[in-house]
Amino acid sequence: MSIKLSIEHFHKFASVLRKNSTMDVNKFEKNCTSKILKVKKEIRDF
Repeated sequence: MSIKLSIEHFHKFASVLRKNSTMDVNKFEKNCTSKILKVKKEIRDF
């Protein structure tokens, strides 16, 4: 599955995970996104 499809259908995966697991899905989602996306803050002087 491509990254694009994975992102588009993540809600389905999370829904199945919520129904079939005792793990904290919100924490899992945050962990996944933090590993995939790195946000860099830039400070600019104007």
